[in-house]
Amino acid sequence: PISSLLPNPMFRMMAVWSFLLLCAHLALAYAEPLGACAGAACEADGLLTEDVHVNLLQYAMAHSREEAATRQRMPECSQVQTPLPSPLMRLPQYRSEFAYIVAATDDSKTNPTSWRYAQRRNIREWLPEDGFVVYFQESEDADAPWKSWDMRSDADLMKAYVDDYPKACPTPDSCSISRWHVEMWEGYPLYLQWICQMDLVGNEVLWAGGQTASPELMEHVRYLIQRQGGGLENFPIVAVPSGPYSQECPWGGSQSGMANATA
Repeated sequence: PISSLLPNPMFRMMAVWSFLLLCAHLALAYAEPLGACAGAACEADGLLTEDVHVNLLQYAMAHSREEAATRQRMPECSQVQTPLPSPLMRLPQYRSEFAYIVAATDDSKTNPTSWRYAQRRNIREWLPEDGFVVYFQESEDADAPWKSWDMRSDADLMKAYVDDYPKACPTPDSCSISRWHVEMWEGYPLYLQWICQMDLVGNEVLWAGGQTASPELMEHVRYLIQRQGGGLENFPIVAVPSGPYSQECPWGGSQSGMANATA
C-alpha cells in the first residue's frame, strides 16, 4: 500500500492533503460545461464549482489538523498518580540483578525520545547498583547480533538521557519511576514499574524467570495495573517480541530462549 512508502506521519498527512486537492481541481475541470455558457447559468456553474473547491479544501485542512493532533499527542505523566515503591524490594529474596523485560507500553508513537522497549526482540536488563544496561537483538534473525545501551559508562547516552527529559515529560516534576509491585511468579521475582522518563513513558514488566510472558502472566499483570488505577491503566502493555537465538547474550545472566540453553 502507499502508506507503507510513507512512514513519516507528516508525509502521510501531506499526501492525503495533496490527493484531496487534486480531487478538487478535477471536480472543477469536469464541472465546467463543454460548451460556452452565458448569463445566470454560467454564474451558477461558477458558484457550484467554487463551493466544491472550498468544501474539499476545508475537509483536507480539518483532516490534516485532526491527524496531526492525534499522532503528536503526548501522554501526560502529571495526570498519573505515581504509586509508592513496593517495600518488598528491601528483602533480598525479591531482588534480582538480571531481569527480562517481558511486556511494556508501546510509546513509539507518543514519546519522541522512546527507546521502543515494546518492539525490541529478547530485550533484557542488567541492574547493577550503579545504573542499568539494556540488551536486545537488532532484528528478528536468530543469528542477529546483540546491542546494548550502558547507562553506567556511555557519557553521550547519559547526556542525551538527561537532555531529553523535558521532551518525554514536559510538565515540571512529572518525570518519575516507581517499582510499585513486587511478587514471586513461578518461583522468580516479578516487577511492575511505572516509568515516565525519556526512554519509556508507560508501564514496564520485568521477570527474572524467562524472556517470554505466558498468557496467564499477561492477564495477571493487566489485572494488577487495572486494580492499581491512578492513570496507569491508560498505558496498556503488550508482550515484547521474543524467540530463539543462537549467539549468547553478553549480559552475564541466564540465557532464556537460547537454543540448547536453560532458562
